[in-house]
Amino acid sequence: MITILDTTSEFVNKNYDNVATLFIQWLLRPQYLQPCSILINAFEIIKNGKQIDYATLPFVPLSFQFDETQQVKDKLLKDFLYDREFLL
Repeated sequence: MITILDTTSEFVNKNYDNVATLFIQWLLRPQYLQPCSILINAFEIIKNGKQIDYATLPFVPLSFQFDETQQVKDKLLKDFLYDREFLL
């Protein structure tokens, strides 16, 4: 999967420094949780810093990884809340 910061967005252009920081934090978080999930050699900042992009390994749907038990749902919710707090 390839992720590119959309610099055509008016919001991004008005808040570029903050958005770029959050974009890179969004990149680093999965790498922290699942080492080797981000293809580091595909990460690039180009066009005088105005385009940032990276590639990740394909994601496997959770339905293939877990049985849907309450324990798994609780863990997913806890992880989501932790990720949300990390980004805020």
